[in-house]
Amino acid sequence: MVKLFALAVVCALAVVVVGTGSGITGPKVIRVVSTGTVDVDLDSEGEPKAGDRFVSAGALHSWVGTKRGKRVGHKEVLCTFTAAHFERGWASVFCTAQFFLPGGTVSAESFLRFTDGPQKFTVPVTGGTGVYFNAKGSIAIRDLGESANSALTFHLNP
Repeated sequence: MVKLFALAVVCALAVVVVGTGSGITGPKVIRVVSTGTVDVDLDSEGEPKAGDRFVSAGALHSWVGTKRGKRVGHKEVLCTFTAAHFERGWASVFCTAQFFLPGGTVSAESFLRFTDGPQKFTVPVTGGTGVYFNAKGSIAIRDLGESANSALTFHLNP
């Protein structure tokens, strides 16, 4: 269950390292890894049910091939369960995430459906601030297994 929450936190999650300027001027592909995630249940003390929320925060690191690089930012995520059927092996959540990066932030939000086993998602980028103010695109999120870390690939466009 903790791994499920950690993955939701990642949905959201990544770093965009671009030069200074007044926004993204062309397509950018950025790869990061989300690590050190801390989840806090806001509502339930048992198994979550529809309407229950949790927050998650963690570090973002550059992703060099298969190795974690230096810390480049952090993320904060708020998720709300829309349906929870753990006895059937799935749960649905709506998550909104903010990625704090050098020069600004990138935001993303999406409905996600979790099932047993490794997860893969693609979530839309909904905007940004600072040098990312005109960011659009998507984030591909891939579970890295038992560590609760996730690989994130941002596909950004102006």
